Amino acid sequence: METATTLAIAHKFNKRAVGLLNLSDLLLHGDTVYSYTKDRELIESETDKAIRDVALYLSSKF
Repeated sequence: METATTLAIAHKFNKRAVGLLNLSDLLLHGDTVYSYTKDRELIESETDKAIRDVALYLSSKF
């Protein structure tokens, strides 16, 4: 929902926008927010940092 709104507003004001989506729960494998481990928490933290880095890079270049 937030991505659609961001893209719609950017379009209305003739601005560029990008949406980066991150899937963290693999429900088919039994992974949920309730089955966190320290390893998974570390991986997700590193993934979130990488996504922020990509977003900052894209926003500075385009």
